[in-house]
Amino acid sequence: MEFNWGCWEGLGCLENNFEVPDPNYNIFYTDAFHYQGSPDGESVADVMERTVDFFNELIANPDYQDKTILIATHGCALRAMLNPLYENRDSFWQEHVPYNCAVTIIDVQNGQAKITAKDKIYYDESLCFDHYKVIDK
Repeated sequence: MEFNWGCWEGLGCLENNFEVPDPNYNIFYTDAFHYQGSPDGESVADVMERTVDFFNELIANPDYQDKTILIATHGCALRAMLNPLYENRDSFWQEHVPYNCAVTIIDVQNGQAKITAKDKIYYDESLCFDHYKVIDK
């Protein structure tokens, strides 16, 4: 499950159709760990808590040892879930929002997870759109 935008769900958030009524929206990109979101939605910290809990339960489950598991999700949930595994944990976005269909491969041995490939794309890089943008409002 991706970031819950609450009453802001479905509002435009790109520069050419910006509709989010939040004067602090750019914090979502510039200081995501402190972004609070909509009054009835989630904060980035909330997303981190639930996705890290999910990931830790998954890798600790003995039924999944020696199995290949695919998790498909959106950029914010992915960055939140994998933050404890990143080399630079202080950079929430890791310099960019993951590109559409990007693949990160995690190897788990003895309950310890390690990233072996990060944000790999298997298509023409010129087709990538970088959503990591501070909006000029």
